Amino acid sequence: MAPSKRFNGGIFGNTVGSDTNAANTTGVFSISQQYYMKQEGGWELPPAGSEYAYPAQDAAAVAARVDNPSSGYYFMQHPNARSGATGVYTNYCLFGDNNKHHGQAWNLAMHIRNDQSNWKTYSGGPNTNNNHSAYSWDKWISGAPNNFTPNQFTDSGGTTRDKFDYTQSCIGYGYFIPFTKLMIMTYSSNTTSFANPGATAYYSRSSSSGNLRDLVAGTVDTVWSTGGRQGLYADGNLSGPSWNSNRADQHFTGNPWTQSGNTFGSGSFSHHSLGSFNIVFNTGSSTSNYKSDADNNWCRITTEMSYSSLSGNNYGHCMQHGLGLYHDRSGYSGTKMYSLGQDSYCDNNNSHTADNDNWYGGGSNAYCHSSGMNTSHEGFSIWVA
Repeated sequence: MAPSKRFNGGIFGNTVGSDTNAANTTGVFSISQQYYMKQEGGWELPPAGSEYAYPAQDAAAVAARVDNPSSGYYFMQHPNARSGATGVYTNYCLFGDNNKHHGQAWNLAMHIRNDQSNWKTYSGGPNTNNNHSAYSWDKWISGAPNNFTPNQFTDSGGTTRDKFDYTQSCIGYGYFIPFTKLMIMTYSSNTTSFANPGATAYYSRSSSSGNLRDLVAGTVDTVWSTGGRQGLYADGNLSGPSWNSNRADQHFTGNPWTQSGNTFGSGSFSHHSLGSFNIVFNTGSSTSNYKSDADNNWCRITTEMSYSSLSGNNYGHCMQHGLGLYHDRSGYSGTKMYSLGQDSYCDNNNSHTADNDNWYGGGSNAYCHSSGMNTSHEGFSIWVA
């Protein structure tokens, strides 16, 4: 007859159930009792990220503890999160496959839904030292995760908590934790969730250099990744920007985040592989190496394709591609959150610009037309791993 488990752990009276997790057990347990409790689903800690008391450091920690984890929001707390974002948050984790998300466990860092208006707090002002331009948008320097509109749920203990997912534009917890991989996901009009992106491209380096928040607001012209784009998935719903033949000095266009292949133009111009360019953070200086012959080209995230001395990239009225842009040349200025490719002046009326993301600043309008903008582009998100 098998021995009784009634006195599990040597405790009499207020007994310990065989399915109790390790944090709630008291007593002294034999090897056979430990084995029995594990067989009954107890003893071991709950999976990381599954509840408030057991936050995961990141999506990779969830994947290490859970077989085939489902994408969704998890409780997160990283010991090396940026000061101001060190609490426990519920953040969306995306567990990718090789067909769409490059086989990585991603943490949501930033989410802009262009089909919503709550993200657009800038107003198209003429300079970069206030919140009027997309470059000076105050969310770039958020101190902690930030939903632009309340997005909450009630946990199992009855506490109301913020969550950071597809529902609302937000600065997610991934914006504040160390990372070695970066993914930029663009949305098409067909996008209904993170699982159905318009296009995604990812970049990597061998070791962490800090968190995204401090890189975006940090040292000017910081080249981050190594070896250019590491992977690209595109669903075909985002049309590529066209070369402006009327601006011969700007020989090429294109976007490393949405297109494979090479830059293109005409004549003897040496074309460049769109996958070869590294990520660059914070080109915010009138003397930047990435101002593309303009008076000013400020950008929070771009790539080396914007390098001023790159062959074919020497037209003054050219807003570089990227996120969080402000352009200024001879009194013509403009600002927008996301450019689909190098924007030669008078070429901003095509698929470079989402129809609800274009503002002009001081002087004359930097966009020759206010119609004909891209109606299929619905925003972007940034992910780290």
